[in-house]
Amino acid sequence: MGIVKKIFSDKSLIAEVFRFGVVGGTCFLIDYIILWFVLHLVFKGAETDLSVGVSTACGFTVAVIANYLLSMFFVFNSKEQKENGKGAKSVVLFVILSLIGFFITWAIMRVGVINLKIHELFVKVFATAVVMIWNFISRKIFIFK
Repeated sequence: MGIVKKIFSDKSLIAEVFRFGVVGGTCFLIDYIILWFVLHLVFKGAETDLSVGVSTACGFTVAVIANYLLSMFFVFNSKEQKENGKGAKSVVLFVILSLIGFFITWAIMRVGVINLKIHELFVKVFATAVVMIWNFISRKIFIFK
């Protein structure tokens, strides 16, 4: 059974996706506030490879930590999922999957802000939507089974 079909046929999975969306929205706010702060207050709004990269990395790092903690306690909250998510292997997998998400985010931010000259908020919203799908599917498959 495909993951999309499973999502829509399993009520507990629908609730899990909803909680994941709430956590994702919260982490988006954390991520964007830090990105904005670093880009506009530290780099004075200069949109260069360095400023966009560092700003994106700072926001993303804090948001990933918040996401892991919220995922453990709020999203993937069955006893079995919590056990699957606690081990060192799971934390390493979480970081690896998050790093892949970071590089997807960074690439989208770089192209959107630097190359296409689109405001960072609009690019960040798009990048977040793409990475949120990646995060849910990859974490569900590899960590919180």
